[in-house]
Amino acid sequence: MRHYPAEPLGPEGIVSVNGAGDTFLGSLVAQLAQGKEVGEEVVEVAQKAAVETLGWSGGVSENIGGGAIFSVAQGKTMNKKKKKKNKKKKV
Repeated sequence: MRHYPAEPLGPEGIVSVNGAGDTFLGSLVAQLAQGKEVGEEVVEVAQKAAVETLGWSGGVSENIGGGAIFSVAQGKTMNKKKKKKNKKKKV
């Protein structure tokens, strides 16, 4: 058995716990499917993905998908919501 220290919460804190465990496990399994072995890096990425989900209401964070969870391994933060640009048509 091994203890992995907890990841710090994002700026939003805990908004909802829905989907955090699913996000952790999904990230872990996705990395194992890529041939990685369970270790500090794999668990760290899974924990950061779960923390990202804790900062969202209603389930898994919209920032997770398409490999976004792996960007945390390079030190990129994921706690940024995508902003929609409002384009006004000129008349």
